[in-house]
Amino acid sequence: MYEPGDGWSYAGGLDVAARMIEQATGFARFEDYMIEYICKPLEMKSTTFCPAKRAGITVVPLTVKLPNNQLTSDLPLSFPNQDPKQDGGGSGLFSTPEDYIKLLTSLLFNDGKVLREDTVNSMFEPQLLSNEFLRANLAVPEFGRLMVPGMPVNRDWNWGLGGILAMDGIPDRAGEGCMWWCGIANGQWVS
Repeated sequence: MYEPGDGWSYAGGLDVAARMIEQATGFARFEDYMIEYICKPLEMKSTTFCPAKRAGITVVPLTVKLPNNQLTSDLPLSFPNQDPKQDGGGSGLFSTPEDYIKLLTSLLFNDGKVLREDTVNSMFEPQLLSNEFLRANLAVPEFGRLMVPGMPVNRDWNWGLGGILAMDGIPDRAGEGCMWWCGIANGQWVS
């Protein structure tokens, strides 16, 4: 945790937000809230934090790309947990490509099904007054490869409410202010 402007870290703030949503709304679990306000409106039927408790859900092993571009599912970690005690706000959600595309389509078209138009627009506003701490994190090869795979880390990156922003765009790929998301499970998208 940092005071505003004193640092930046990709951390567990969204997990804290999930606990706050549970407390403020009275839902027993964050997943229950997500089902009501995201999954039902978008007809997402295969998205959960607890696949071990949901019949008919098959989990594919997590696969990552190594620095030599080889893929492996032989990992020294048991992430993500298929039956967590608490639902993470920033990790641990299992979904299908079909469900994931429903969410991304809703956000891309800004259709108001899960977020108001002004909320989606605010996701693309840079949140960091200075990107020096973000740039320092991106310079760590393992982190930079995860956050902006295949992209030069020495660009003008910033952070929006929905992901990393390429403030000066990515030549031949995306325009100024595009948002980029990847994540450990390779669910990469650019808007």
